[in-house]
Amino acid sequence: MRSRLLTSVALTIWFACSGSLQAAEPYLDFVQGPRQRGYSDYAILYLDRIGAAPNTPAYIKQVIPYQKAMTLQESSKSIRSPEKQLEQLNMALAYLEEFVKA
Repeated sequence: MRSRLLTSVALTIWFACSGSLQAAEPYLDFVQGPRQRGYSDYAILYLDRIGAAPNTPAYIKQVIPYQKAMTLQESSKSIRSPEKQLEQLNMALAYLEEFVKA
């Protein structure tokens, strides 16, 4: 009887605690997929969305400019026009400067 009561209490506590523990959203892991597949526009849109979201942790918001810079730098490799490539690299540099200042 006593072991049944202890088991019941333990399960109640476990269920109560497990409801409040939620897995953290893999913010930066998610951006890797579109970036690696050449969908840099979608990666930038995702970064903009999580940057504007009020529930995004501050430490994630701090690295968003860096992530945007890396996304733009990576996608600039596939641009054939030197002018457009330079424009995109300048945007990446601006994001890097924003990241360093923060």
